[in-house]
Amino acid sequence: MTSLFKEFVYSYVGMVAWTAEKAQSFVNSMVEEEKISREEGKEIMEGLMQTAEDKKEGFQSQVEKAIEKATKNFRFASASDLDVLKERIATLEEKGAKKAPVRRKTTVAKKTTAKTETAVKK
Repeated sequence: MTSLFKEFVYSYVGMVAWTAEKAQSFVNSMVEEEKISREEGKEIMEGLMQTAEDKKEGFQSQVEKAIEKATKNFRFASASDLDVLKERIATLEEKGAKKAPVRRKTTVAKKTTAKTETAVKK
């Protein structure tokens, strides 16, 4: 899931970069053709970049909410949950090491079978 998400984000960033590049190219051509002034071109690009930044922040917020919702639905353990469990394991291991039982040699009784002799009378 993480790699799919990364691919999606990288695609989005690539699309934004491509769009900004194309917009800059378009504004430059408009300035060269004297359809707009350099100041107007600069204002257009600044406005476009600000809008892109605002959209990026909104996009990040939406993605974070979606990830939070997905992880909550799947009940994944959080980093703090794992830290708590690691501490408990360490504590139990320490207690176990202190209370290590002394192994005693045990003997096992051998099973014997009773032999019965039957006397046969003639």
